[in-house]
Parts: sequence; structure tokens; C-alpha cells
Amino acid sequence: MIGVVVKIVIGLFIWMVLPRLIYSKRKYQKNSPQFFVHISCKIIGIAIIAFAILNFIQTILS
Repeated sequence: MIGVVVKIVIGLFIWMVLPRLIYSKRKYQKNSPQFFVHISCKIIGIAIIAFAILNFIQTILS
């Protein structure tokens, strides 16, 4: 149970905070590396949260 909570917190950190830590609040263009980092951090964060939720559901059902 604690592992699921830790995974969700890490996923939220990657999704919301990590792009801001990598690049400050400068505006980014669509073809710049900042845009790629921002989108990839969102995708990885959401994937970690989804896997944590699936793991939690699997734990409840077994």
C-alpha cells in the first residue's frame, strides 16, 4: 500500500514539477527541446500513476 502511494507521488512529481526544474518559466516553442521535455515528462508521469493504480487494483482483487 505504501509502495503505491510512493509511486503516485513520484509520478506526480515527474508530471508537474520536473519540467519546471529542468527549464525555468521561459516560453518554449513547439519545435524546441523544451517542448519535448515537457511532453515526455507528462507522458512518463501519467504512465507511472496509471501503473500504480493498476497495481493497487490488482492488490485489492487478489
